[in-house]
Formats: sequence, C-alpha cells, structure tokens
Amino acid sequence: MAERKPYFYTSHGRQHTTYIKDSLFADDVDPNVDNVYLNPKRALDAHFNPKRNTEFEVYTFRKATQLRNESLDAYYARLRTLAKNCDFDNADAEIKSHVI
Repeated sequence: MAERKPYFYTSHGRQHTTYIKDSLFADDVDPNVDNVYLNPKRALDAHFNPKRNTEFEVYTFRKATQLRNESLDAYYARLRTLAKNCDFDNADAEIKSHVI
C-alpha cells in the first residue's frame, strides 16, 4: 500500500511545502522537539493567535460602568472577567476601587 501524504503536499508539491516550512519563524520553533507536525503547528499558532493589548484591556476595564438593570453581583462578575486580561497585581483591590 502506498504511503498517504497530506493533501497540500500532493496537490501543491514539495516546492511549496518547503517554502512554507522554511518561512516559519525560527523563534517560534522548539529546537528540542524534532517533530514534523508540532514545530510548524507551534510556529503558525504563535503567528496567528491574537496578541493581547494590556493597555486596551485596562482602558476597557476602567470605562466599564454598571448597567441600568444590572445587579451588583452581575457587575462584579463582569468586572472580574474584564480584570483577567489586565494583568493587575491585585485584581480584587482594583475591582474594589473601581466599584467604590
């Protein structure tokens, strides 16, 4: 039985896959892992995953206000969710000062 190769490899040829493999960022590849699948996957994930903008997350947290029909518990839960992306040293103190 013939070895099955990925669709991209068979339909676009070795030249294109070599280009893609060589164009991956060397910083995103773990040199200790010699895996044909994991290294390119990690490099592509690192490149395409959205980067978090902490400054904007803090801005969003600071601009949050309690909605008209929102209970204090729901507002607190929403602030807790917003604070997760802010990298606060003490999220509880930040939420407390924001509520007060």
